[in-house]
Amino acid sequence: MSLDTYRAIAQEVGRSLSDSEFRVLLSLVSHANAEGKAWPSVGRLVSETGRCDRAVRKALAGLRQRGLIEPAGYASRRGVVRYRLFKVRPVTPRVADDDCPF
Repeated sequence: MSLDTYRAIAQEVGRSLSDSEFRVLLSLVSHANAEGKAWPSVGRLVSETGRCDRAVRKALAGLRQRGLIEPAGYASRRGVVRYRLFKVRPVTPRVADDDCPF
């Protein structure tokens, strides 16, 4: 995911989210496919966010209540939930100005 996408998420929803919700949302977005579906396990979210299992589950519930994600079925027989992400739009990378040295 590009830095611009992270910035867009932060500007759009970041201020109203708890730290755990924000970290879990960023992790979900980094796993999302082109259709906005992601299915990392809670264990993977725990390892990527640095939050405990309970905090990740609470953050997922908070994101569902806010309408930012919704369960979209199961991705495996082990119970890994597939999520559909909302209100997180892909961001087109900015084109550098001709006079910019980078």
